[in-house]
Amino acid sequence: MTHPCPLDKMDPSMPPPPCKMEGSTEEKILSALKGFIGNVYGAMDSGAHEQIPFSPDCVAVFQKGESDRFQGGSLIPRMKMLHKGQDRDFSMLSVQAFGNSMIGLVCGNYRTAASEVKAQQQQLPITHRFADFFVLSQEQKLSSIVLREVDEDCGAPPSGAVSGGVFAQGDAVAKQFTPFFYSQLDDPSKRGGLNSMFREQSCVSVGTHLFKGAQHIAHKIHYMPKLINAGARQIQQIDTLPSPANGFFLFIAGICQLEGEEKQQRFFDVVHLMPEGNNFWITNLMMQMAGGV
Repeated sequence: MTHPCPLDKMDPSMPPPPCKMEGSTEEKILSALKGFIGNVYGAMDSGAHEQIPFSPDCVAVFQKGESDRFQGGSLIPRMKMLHKGQDRDFSMLSVQAFGNSMIGLVCGNYRTAASEVKAQQQQLPITHRFADFFVLSQEQKLSSIVLREVDEDCGAPPSGAVSGGVFAQGDAVAKQFTPFFYSQLDDPSKRGGLNSMFREQSCVSVGTHLFKGAQHIAHKIHYMPKLINAGARQIQQIDTLPSPANGFFLFIAGICQLEGEEKQQRFFDVVHLMPEGNNFWITNLMMQMAGGV
């Protein structure tokens, strides 16, 4: 992944262009991950969950948050409760390298049996949204996942959910980090306060566009869209997962209203925090919008 021009020659009065994908590691990852998640969803939607390549200690979070966390073999019964879909849309897939692994955030639409009935009754094409996050190991196995049905309810969790344990420390970190991060991001006069959280190896995706390195990221954050007011973001759920790098993934979902928009939008952000002494820095950040509320 390369910058479109030398960073010192970018116009600071204009939003920065994203990194070039052609021939980059991320382009290869995108191609590989598209094929992989296509197979994963194919297995999910056909009911062949045992064919999905999970690592033995894979951690998963589903729709209900803290009460809906599973690890290892106990996550299969929960996955079987998800709605089987068809015609899934993967156009909003963003990917990043993560050490020897790769991570992906996909927000898209799909059809279910329930949506087919509604479509027939109303003579309209009705789709539902999903927002999912994957960590794929070097061995081509899923080590962490978040699976979120946005417009449908996949039911109450079965027995076997994990309480605390591998998730407890991440929960504590999320409670401190999340209000700080969004208070800085949502106030244009404070966005510079986030600069110290990024390093040269940091990577940020906004939609499907990538930004790399502290300077490039700071430039992008400065020009992020503004909210209509300071209270225009509502965080509805924060899911945390331990990462293979001994950090924490935060999957943050909510609604916000951007300046110039008439309706609220759903957002899904993934942050990876790496400990450094008593503090944390951001190695990876993925930000997606998923349509109106």
